[in-house]
Amino acid sequence: MLGEEMHAATLGDMFLKVVDALHQVAPNAVERLAASPSRKRAFVSRRREIVHPGRPDLPVLRTTSGWWVSANIGTADLERALRAVCEAAKLEYGRDIQFHGQAD
Repeated sequence: MLGEEMHAATLGDMFLKVVDALHQVAPNAVERLAASPSRKRAFVSRRREIVHPGRPDLPVLRTTSGWWVSANIGTADLERALRAVCEAAKLEYGRDIQFHGQAD
């Protein structure tokens, strides 16, 4: 992200790190991401129950910046979320944020 390599044990943890990093440099972009429509679930939310509406059994993670994200994501979900991050932050996917398809 923005030239800095990130590593995580899971895809959910990777997205959590991206949200925290984005919050550090552009907190308004995270707010825009939270307000953006998504197909199945919210990409991020200040409220845990918004991430998986009607599915409190699905795992979520809380970022250090206070946002909730899904812990239950696959590669396609993460790529979709990263594209949404780029749109919200006015970044270019593939240049400013790159994803190579796996967690460490």
